[in-house]
Amino acid sequence: MAAALIIVGVVSLWTAGLADWIVAYATGVAQFGIWLTLFSLLPFTVLWVSLKRMSFSEMPSTTARAHWSVQLKI
Repeated sequence: MAAALIIVGVVSLWTAGLADWIVAYATGVAQFGIWLTLFSLLPFTVLWVSLKRMSFSEMPSTTARAHWSVQLKI
């Protein structure tokens, strides 16, 4: 009986420690994914900000055409 309780206690402690490790690992992977997504959106953000600061008359004709075609579809 004592051996069974010791085995159950050891397995419970091992599982609790393993669960903490898995949560820490999953949190790290999720955080890495969030940072990777943010960095992948950076070029689009820079492009968006630069187009917002540029006056419409300074835009290249291809950008202006794309802008108007998107506005017409809305």
